[in-house]
Amino acid sequence: AHIDWRIKRTHAGFRIVARTDYPQPVHAVATVVVPHELWGPVVEGAEMGLVQPRKARLIVEPGRQARLDISVQAETDAWLTVKLAWHGRVDYKQVRIRGS
Repeated sequence: AHIDWRIKRTHAGFRIVARTDYPQPVHAVATVVVPHELWGPVVEGAEMGLVQPRKARLIVEPGRQARLDISVQAETDAWLTVKLAWHGRVDYKQVRIRGS
């Protein structure tokens, strides 16, 4: 099974958009990797923002788009990497978070 996917910028962060032409639904897991300062209050004293969710499941239906919104509350310049894993495959995409 193959998934075509991309990351688009939105007003509140980013959106993962995924499609497949596989004849059955493809179950995937998206993991968002950011610097620990963007994990929110979990990091005492080093918090610079919040990116969530950091992990989520996606079900990509045949011929349809699956979407996952990633909220970014940060005033910093950093990289956000998304790891998408499905059916024993892994793919990575990276975008830059730019603070205002």
